[in-house]
Amino acid sequence: MVAELGEKRYFGEISLMTPSSATATVRAQTDAEVLSIAFENFEFAFRNNPDQIQAIKDKIEERKKALSSAAKP
Repeated sequence: MVAELGEKRYFGEISLMTPSSATATVRAQTDAEVLSIAFENFEFAFRNNPDQIQAIKDKIEERKKALSSAAKP
């Protein structure tokens, strides 16, 4: 396991903001409500909010490092 996400957390940002495909499998330990957002809607919502985009980019780098560390023996 790379991460355990709690309430109001998100995942899938790597696939949404980069040309790569999914990098992880997600499983809920309890019932969960999940929102799916198309790239076009995401782009529209964040187009004029560079601070929020930067926060997501920072989260992507954090998660890529965690994935890399988890893959090491």
